[in-house]
Amino acid sequence: MFARTLLTIAALLALLVPQARADEHEGEDTQADAMASAEPEEDETVRPGAFLGVSGVYVLENVSNTNGAQKSNSGGISARVGWRWGPYFATEVQTEWLDDFADLGDDGFLITGNGKGYYPIDMFHPYILAGAGFIQVPVDKSGDLKEGFTFRVGMGMELYATDNFVVTFDGQYVAPTSSDTDDADFGVLMAGLMYRF
Repeated sequence: MFARTLLTIAALLALLVPQARADEHEGEDTQADAMASAEPEEDETVRPGAFLGVSGVYVLENVSNTNGAQKSNSGGISARVGWRWGPYFATEVQTEWLDDFADLGDDGFLITGNGKGYYPIDMFHPYILAGAGFIQVPVDKSGDLKEGFTFRVGMGMELYATDNFVVTFDGQYVAPTSSDTDDADFGVLMAGLMYRF
């Protein structure tokens, strides 16, 4: 009788222990799933990585030394390539071709290295920009192209259509400093597209 009772107890334990362990594991899995779902999703728009962009340019001329020639605004194309280091900072190389600069009969060209500081808000990434580099532009109707050092400052907005495709808007001011080009200041308005790798 005693032996039969022991066998019955052993059989019940053999059935109950695995079930208890299964229930325990199921509870742990449920808790882990709940914790995982509670964690915020990572914002892919602020990830580090390379980017490549192209923009249409409208140039607001401020050329003062035109030897009596009538100056006017003009258009162009801008391209940029760079690296986003995280949520708040990026570096890039930006270049422009400026068609018939200031209506002086020749095209302009510049290239600068820029730093960009961001304040990202969801899909909107406003930023400020500062850079320096090389410029080559006409400053009068003589047909001579002048070149030298230039600064660039500005602000803009990146609007993320997806994690990879971005619409860009910029307003910038270019201020050459060399004696041959320091009268060739101009503003730039841009709108374009950028791809984040």
